[in-house]
Formats: sequence, C-alpha cells, structure tokens
Amino acid sequence: MPRLEDDDDDENVAPEISELEGKKLNGYQQVYLIKKPTPSEIYSGDRSVLFRCGNWCYCGKVTFDFSDPDDSDEDSQSDMKLKDIPRIIPMLQRQQGKLAFYCNATAVPKGSDFYTPLETQNEAQDFLAAELQSDHLSEAIERFEKMYPWMDSDEIKTYFELNCSVGTDMDSVQCVCSKTYARGLIFVTIYFEGTFYVSISDGMGDQPLLDVRFPDVSNHGEGVTLMSYVDNDIEARWQKMTLWQSLAEDMKLSTLLAPRKKKTKNLASDSYVQSYIVLKGDGGNDTFRTAMFRFGSWCYSGRVQLTSNLALADLPHVIPALRMQQSRLEFLCDVASMPSKSPFVRPMEFAGKVAPVMENEVVESEGVLMNLVERLGNMGLGDSISQWLEGDPGQSFFEFNFAKDNETDKAHKDVELMCTKCYTPNGLVTITIYFGGVYYLSLMEGGGEQPLLDSKFPNVAGKGRGYQIRAYGNGVDSWESLRKVSIWQTSEAMQKEMEERIGKSTLDVVGPAIVSLHNPQASESKSTGGEDFAGAVEKREERNAKMVDDELRRSMEEADIGGGGVANTVAESKSEVGERSGGGVERGREREREGKGGDQVVNEPVSSPTPVAESKVSSFEEANSPIRQSLGAFHHLAPMRKPSGLEGKLGDIRKSMASEGGGLGPVGGLGGGRGGGLGGSAPWDPFGKPVLGKKEAKPL
Repeated sequence: MPRLEDDDDDENVAPEISELEGKKLNGYQQVYLIKKPTPSEIYSGDRSVLFRCGNWCYCGKVTFDFSDPDDSDEDSQSDMKLKDIPRIIPMLQRQQGKLAFYCNATAVPKGSDFYTPLETQNEAQDFLAAELQSDHLSEAIERFEKMYPWMDSDEIKTYFELNCSVGTDMDSVQCVCSKTYARGLIFVTIYFEGTFYVSISDGMGDQPLLDVRFPDVSNHGEGVTLMSYVDNDIEARWQKMTLWQSLAEDMKLSTLLAPRKKKTKNLASDSYVQSYIVLKGDGGNDTFRTAMFRFGSWCYSGRVQLTSNLALADLPHVIPALRMQQSRLEFLCDVASMPSKSPFVRPMEFAGKVAPVMENEVVESEGVLMNLVERLGNMGLGDSISQWLEGDPGQSFFEFNFAKDNETDKAHKDVELMCTKCYTPNGLVTITIYFGGVYYLSLMEGGGEQPLLDSKFPNVAGKGRGYQIRAYGNGVDSWESLRKVSIWQTSEAMQKEMEERIGKSTLDVVGPAIVSLHNPQASESKSTGGEDFAGAVEKREERNAKMVDDELRRSMEEADIGGGGVANTVAESKSEVGERSGGGVERGREREREGKGGDQVVNEPVSSPTPVAESKVSSFEEANSPIRQSLGAFHHLAPMRKPSGLEGKLGDIRKSMASEGGGLGPVGGLGGGRGGGLGGSAPWDPFGKPVLGKKEAKPL
C-alpha cells in the first residue's frame, strides 16, 4: 500500500490550484459529477453532469446505459449502481461533445448545485490525507499489518471506505469521481450513496492528462476497521474508516464499453393502436410529466407540461395538451422491441392482457341487459332504457373495478393516466381509459375510413345512471383481481333523454293544451294552468318510478336466490340497495333536499319547455331529477368538481410552446424545425413512422 509522506516536493506535478481544492492536496485534478435523475431521466438514462479538467469546468446532459444483462429484475427504474462507475466514466468522456463550457474551476458559483458537492468531495479527500499522516492511524495500520499480511503486500489492491454524515450537502448528487495528482501519488476519490471510497496509487513518472480508468470498489474481500469517530465531537462529520481488500479484476476499456444487449419485449398486436400514457409526477407543484405516445408500431416519449394534479374530468383536455407538445417527444423504440425495464412496459402488458377480458364482459352483458329491457318493456316502462342501451354506443361506457394485488400494483404504480384506441379488424373501435385504479371502456363504430391519428376521447367523468352487471369474488380467467362490471349512461346522454321525456310527459298530460302554453299568451296560462300541469307530471313520474323500483327489487331478490344472472343496480352496499328500493324514492328526495348522505344526487338544473309558475318549478325539476328518472336504485354521484385547471392551462402551454418557435400545425406535422412550436416538429411522419433524421433514437 503506497505511503503518504509529509513532503512538499511537487516537481512531478502540474500544479493547477482551485479554491475548491483542499489545502493539503493541491494538484492537477479531474472531476466527474453526476446529478441525481429527474422523474423522467430515471427511466431514460439521461443525467446532468459536470466535468472538470484542470482549471476548466464543463456541464451538460449525457446518456448512460445502466442495463445489466445479468440482472433478472424488471424494475422499470434505470438507475446507477456502484459497480457501474468503471464503465460510465469512459462513457461520459465519449460524449464530451454534448458538454459546454461552464466556468473556471476557481469560480464555480456558490449558488449552483455543484459548489457544495465539490467542496464536500475535497473535504473528504483532505481528511483522509491528513489521517494517513497522523500518528494514531499509522500505529493502527502497523498493528493490523501483523494480523493481516495482505495489508502490506504490493500485489494486493486495497481501498479505504469512509462512512460519513453529509446531511443535505449531497442530496442532489448521485456520484462524484475525482483524480488528484499530488506528492507523487494519485488519489482516486469516489462518492456514492453517502459513502466515500479512496484508493491511492503510485503517480511517479509521466501520467496522462485525461485518464478515465476508475477502480471497481463494489467487490471487496477481507476488511479492517482502522478508526471509529462516533465518539469524537471534533470529527462528528466522519464516522468510520475501513481498509478493504479489493477482489475486482482489471478490465480493458474496450470490454467495459462494449454494447450490452438489452432485454426487450414484443408488445405488438394485430390491431392498429394509439396509446397515451402519462406517468405520475414527483409531487409538489411540478407540472411536467413523463409521457409516452404509441402511434401504430412506433413509440415516442418525453417530458410534457400538464398540471400538478390531474383529474378524470381533465381527460378531454389532456390529449390536446399532449398534441400541442409533440415536438417535445423523441423516438423511443418499435413496439415489438420495448426495453423490458421501460416504465411503460408493465402497464401496456397489463392493458393488453385484460383487454380481451373486458371485451368478453361487454359481449356477455348484452343478454343480461336485454332481459332487463324486455321485463321493463312488458310493464310499459322500457322505453327509456331501450333508447339508452339499444341506441348509440357512444352514449354509454363500461366501468371495471378491480382489487389491488401484487400484479396490479406493479403495473400501475407509476401510471396516472392511460388512454388507448384500438381499431379491430371487425370494424369496431374500442376505447380504453385507466385512471385512479379503474378501467373504463367505450365502443365506437369503426366502419368506413378512420383517421390515422384521432385525439378525441370520451369524457367518462360525466356519469348519469348506471347498473352493476356482474360482481366477482375471485375474478375471471386472465384477470383474477376483477371485482365489478358496471355500465353507465353519460351525463350528456341522460340530460338529453330527460329533456325528451319532459316533452313527452307534457304531451301526454296536457295534450292539445301544449299549443297554448307556447303561444304569446303563455304568461296568462302560467298562473292558471301551471300548478295543475306540474302536479300531473309529478304524479305520473312518481308512479312510474315506484313501479320500476318494485320490479327491480324483485329482480334483485331473484338474483340473490339464484346466484346472479340479472343486472343489479350499482350501490355501495346491500343495505343501501334496500333503502333505495321501495321507499327509496322518498328517501332520495330527502337526501337531495338535505344535500347529504352516502350517495348524493347530481342536482343538475332541468329547464321545462313550458312556462309554469315559479313556485312549482323546483317541484317539477325534482320530479324529473336523476333520482326520479331512475330505473331503480342506481348509483348517484355528487356534482362533479370543476376541472383542475388543465383547460385553463392550455393557454399557458400554448404560450410556452410558442416561445420555442413555430406555430400550431396539424398533428404529425414536421414543419418548424427542432422544437417547432405548437404541434410542429413531430418526430414522426403522417403515418407515424419515426423521422430519425429529425429526432435520433434515444437509447435507454
């Protein structure tokens, strides 16, 4: 083990001194500082770095390959390990063209993210150099050398490990690697995850100005604790010093830099698919998210600006926001060769696995729902339901609730929103949305020509009325965690139906008198006929609702006896179903008046086509409110909150993108150059194929 003598003879050293260098080890220095990744960088391998070469500092962003062919763990995070250091420093040096001059080594700004870590690195190096000159450490080394012969062998490689408490000084740093040439020795200091590693080697003779070889300190053999500083108040920053025998083998740079074969997965399908996946943010007020867009067979990813918190009601605005920022996306990979550790692999795999299950549930629900429509139709009450269920499929959507388990947690732990459009060969378009631990599925007719890129998605936050179709205790094949399947009518469709039913009730009750209610003398009829009109409509609707409640309650009782097979109304619990059945109408009205209860009613204002008296308007609206229009005890939601601000945020995003140059172009437009503004400079052609001349493939 080389000795550090107290000698000021620096004839063999090129003395280029910085204020950040320690007082004890002034000499020529190389430093490589790699910052911790942002939420998007942890998946891509991008890192912000600082490189010091003598008196000059350079900084920028480079891309590392942290893949490990021997690692079977498919955790999506692509992160650095201690054993990667001998490989990533040469990799960084190869990308020096990406770095720009930052400052002189003596003038690193104190307010920068680099100043304190550089100071701390030199402080640790100086402390160990001072300790090696101390009598107490020399005595400890001599004492242990008699017990461990390898400590005094020139053939054995060793290094020091210095455990410390750096507080928040190194919070933003992933690793710092430095080489200092001083006193005829080469000090190699590595900081990684709260620990310093220092090796000392002979530095006499000619030395390269730029040496990228760093030792592997991840593989050690026998070790000796030389000093413990726990009880020493003066050295409270430093805790323990250990000398380790290194078992790592020297490897050639060509071997270290040899390309590693990445593990990939084939997620291709027979259908044409568009997908948008938005990952969760890192909390706080950060508005930038990592997102991926699948355009047919090709995938693109990048950082996009949304809002700090997304809500389901934001969905109609999320996709346009992504569209405006298409120039921020870069080509990621072909869907047939997705990197196995990509954060998008698991959610895409899970969604592909359960998609056939959801489609099968939709097919099997048809018989259940038709039986319900037929039964209610025989009672003269099926018009509303048949109009909904047999009408435009776009006015309904299915909801799939599932239990959390290890598989679902791994698949969705990083995902905030996932939207997929799948164009199947049979001419049907299935739209799948994942948000907040729930899957939603909507259907569209796919006949005729379809756009290659369609960014329109339904608003599944607006729920009207709904029915629970099936409930599972142990799920189904290929989706064991599935628990409940429901169908919902959209709030827009329900509102339209309510208005049509109001008009129909008006004709049935008032008959020819409806004409007089719309003529210029309507104001006179308002005081004379309005009260009778509202009362008649209310009685009719109340009678129909009670009949449907009784019939649906009987259906549910039969289902309980027979073990299922008919549509059950969505409710929070059996007791709630019982409460709403029979006397549920009146209790629902009381909840509506009081504004409280387990399930609150959507109290949307409904305008009457007839000018009735003001004193009876609220009664008329109450008679035709969602709880009175129900076919039983279906679920009612509290009024939706206003969007979380993404709709308003679109203006800010437009300004932000406009400041980068370019204007709003068609989705997939390639004009505007790099960063070409709103919708410009997309990294794909009109057919989705990556334009690598514009955007280079981004290694993971």
